[in-house]
Amino acid sequence: MSRLLTFFKHVDGWSMYPIVALGMFLAFFAMVTLWALYTRNADMDRYAKLPLDADDQTPTL
Repeated sequence: MSRLLTFFKHVDGWSMYPIVALGMFLAFFAMVTLWALYTRNADMDRYAKLPLDADDQTPTL
């Protein structure tokens, strides 16, 4: 990561916004990935049974 920051510091016209945006994206992606990996199968089965539209008569949880 330090090599990337060094590269961006030496490029003219770049500001910190792209670096911050990349960091926020990577943090969000990592959190969603960890959530998906560590969520129990029973919870995923419950989420799979939720109705997707209002016409469906499946009982909600």
